[in-house]
Formats: sequence, structure tokens, C-alpha cells
Amino acid sequence: MITKCLTVGPLETNCYVVGCEATGRGFVVDAADEPERIVSAAEELEMEIEAIFQTHGHPDHTAALCELIAATGAEVYLHPAEVEMLNAYAETLAEMFGNICWPLLHRTYEDGEVVTVGRLAVRVLHTPGHTPGSVCLLVEETLFSGDTLFAGGVGRCDLPGGDELALEQSLMRLAGLPDTTRVLAGHGPATTIGAEKRDNPWLSTLLSNET
Repeated sequence: MITKCLTVGPLETNCYVVGCEATGRGFVVDAADEPERIVSAAEELEMEIEAIFQTHGHPDHTAALCELIAATGAEVYLHPAEVEMLNAYAETLAEMFGNICWPLLHRTYEDGEVVTVGRLAVRVLHTPGHTPGSVCLLVEETLFSGDTLFAGGVGRCDLPGGDELALEQSLMRLAGLPDTTRVLAGHGPATTIGAEKRDNPWLSTLLSNET
């Protein structure tokens, strides 16, 4: 698996271009912004982008969707609980980023579903809390955690649709993954599940309360 991280947009959101070396087929995790950079990264990796996987629907993670769809013809995937939110942000997106194509054509994926791109199996983990339809994506030993889990932090839950109890339950679910699992978050540097269980104040507190 080849992975390239692009930090884009005014909120420095991480967008990931991921490819299967054996087949030259790939996908994007969170079409956040600056679509020309995303397309260029895929071209440099010699990857054909077949899918765009959205961890959630906030504007800083979706601003490049329409341009990326037009450039690649890729299908967009998101959790069904996120569709309403994404539609609700249409006006905000238009104000922030100009003309957008709407309504957005998409496919939904559910918890436990596996989507295959090339020889890569992308497993969906529904992790509500930051938003109702937030998901993390597990590919081999790498977790794309969106805004659920960061290095040293967690996603905020004080925005519309946020739920602190749901976020805590989602974090505990992620804590059950192997400590060696690499975590690539929606913002900030990479980390591992083991490092976050040890050093992340939110996650370590939750774990200590369980004992």
C-alpha cells in the first residue's frame, strides 16, 4: 500500500491518496480542499482514483469533492447518517468555496462493510461522536481516523450532531485495535493506537476508568 498525505485548506486538513501497488488502483480519504494537488499526487503515484471515502461531512473535509469527482469519475462513499449533514452544508460550502455540484451523487457504507480497491480491503468502522456518521477506515494495519482520534487529542463534540458519550464509546472501540496500528488522522501528525492509549489524555482516562 502506498500512502501520501496532503495537508490542505485553511484548517490544515489531512487528505490521503492511497494506492494498491500491484494494480495501480487507488482511493482518496477525505476530499478536503485543493483538488489540483490531490489529482497531481495521484498522477505522481501513477494511481487511478476509483473511490473517495469520506470520514464525515464537515466542510473542511469535503470542499474538493465536486472537482475531484469531475477529474477522476470516482465514486463517493459516506455513512448514511452523514448524508443529511452533508446536504445541510451545501449552502455553507457554496459560500466558502464557490460553485459546487449538488445534490452530490454518492454511495453509502455501513459499519463492518468492506470495500475493495485493487487488492486493498477497506473496512468501515462506524465511530459516531464528532458527527453522527463519522467513520474510521481500517486498511491493513493503518487506521484513517478522520476527526475521531488525533495524536494527543480527540474530535470535538460540541458542534451540531456531536455526542460526547458516543465519542467515548467510539474511542474505546478503537482502543481494542492492536497497539501497532498506525493512525492517520484528519488533522495533525501520524501516531499509533499504542501511543494514544498511553499518552492521549482523553483515551488514557477512559481506559483507566474501565479498570
